[in-house]
Amino acid sequence: MCKATKIPRSSFYYGKKSEALWKEKDAVVLEAIKQLEPVEINKCGAKRKSQLLKRKGIPVNHKRVARICKEAGIETTNRRRKFPKNYYKTQKANEENLPKNELNRDFKAAEPLKKLSTDVSYFKVTEGWLYLSPVLDQHDGSVLVANMSPTMDHRLSCDTLVELLRKYKLKDTMIHSDQGGIYQDSTYRSFFKNKNNQNAVTATESMIPKNYDKRYEEAIKQSQELNLVQSMSRKGNCRDNACMERFFGTVKSETNYYDTLKNGLLSYKEMERMILEFIEYYNNRRIQKKLNWMTPVEFRSKRCL
Repeated sequence: MCKATKIPRSSFYYGKKSEALWKEKDAVVLEAIKQLEPVEINKCGAKRKSQLLKRKGIPVNHKRVARICKEAGIETTNRRRKFPKNYYKTQKANEENLPKNELNRDFKAAEPLKKLSTDVSYFKVTEGWLYLSPVLDQHDGSVLVANMSPTMDHRLSCDTLVELLRKYKLKDTMIHSDQGGIYQDSTYRSFFKNKNNQNAVTATESMIPKNYDKRYEEAIKQSQELNLVQSMSRKGNCRDNACMERFFGTVKSETNYYDTLKNGLLSYKEMERMILEFIEYYNNRRIQKKLNWMTPVEFRSKRCL
């Protein structure tokens, strides 16, 4: 072995002797750890254990204590970390790359399909929850699309955008939302060409992020040619998307939703039908003061003449 590794025989035997010596010392430290109180063995971390051993006259580094405990199967059962290490530092770095508040509470739009707002609200049903993801036009307050799902993930926000692109001809359109996780998702942000969007995707496939959802590839390539702009509310400031908050309040107060919470929940299909019927009423028959007492459809048709 010494000839193969080209080391002196003395070094080989010195290493073996040192290894045996370290094992003896580890056995002493392990025995000292086992002499600690049960609460100290099961609840104290390596750093605290090393300090307890030093009090007993056994100076030992906490890294060595951690290694010995791991080899001996002495696991500490402290509470788990709520967030991973450096979570807040990473979040802060990510926030710097998020789209800015391009809308800046300017809820007036001279033309249709130039300033849109979106958000998600949830409705209690017998099967669990119904999540509503509508898109409102700031020009006349009309609901352009309304996507619903029993779960809230990036597919809800992305499917809403896909439906919007399918139904309307958008160009240089700003779409505003809050800083919800489904709007920070890389797949959703890939629909936009924002200067602050570090994960923005062009029509070149090599620019697509690794965690990109391939099912939206064609829709994203289409949106890249439309120059869509993403805008986000400031953190913890619901007034930056006040029009959406107002709409959700209107939906829940002018339907029987609050009555269902008291008298019996509706099924998912029944709630979906109730919301769709209200949106049809909201767009076509509900007059609004800000629209000079016209419905959104009447206001748009009059302005487009």
